[in-house]
Amino acid sequence: MSRSRRGAWKIGPARAADANSLTGLINRAYRGGEGVSWTTEAHWVSGLRLDETQTIKLLAAKNGLFLCARSTRGLLGCIYLRRQVAQVECSLFAVEPARQGRGVGKALLLAAETEARRRWKAARMVMWVLHGREEMLAYYRRRGYRASALRREFPVPRDLWRAPDLRLRFLFKPCPA
Repeated sequence: MSRSRRGAWKIGPARAADANSLTGLINRAYRGGEGVSWTTEAHWVSGLRLDETQTIKLLAAKNGLFLCARSTRGLLGCIYLRRQVAQVECSLFAVEPARQGRGVGKALLLAAETEARRRWKAARMVMWVLHGREEMLAYYRRRGYRASALRREFPVPRDLWRAPDLRLRFLFKPCPA
């Protein structure tokens, strides 16, 4: 059990029954609008981050795992892990906007790294972050992630883009043996 300034939470795998709550949390964190969350992409991209059907597919994936932070009040945060050959990709990392800045995200990311090593013997953790999100890049750098020269186009259809050129930046962190 982890502790925040305002209570305790537990981190563990998501359940199929969490699909609706996970979908809502992720959309609030990623598309909640400016000022709602420091993690929002709403000023760059419109539309939902994902729908419940996509969440259900991710929950059922054999090479994936959603980890959730929960308190007695409900879901506080989540991160999705997808096993690749010798690495684990993190995505859909979200903390309830009203609970950000209280250690939930830090605890979730650490739990994800620990679980990736334990479950899949991952050699490294990887993720794609919006290029230009310096505050997010700094957050991950403080946690040991490094940016590479790899970039790719943002995968959402261009008609949802609010910025002219959206790119993702590849980050990685070696996992200790």
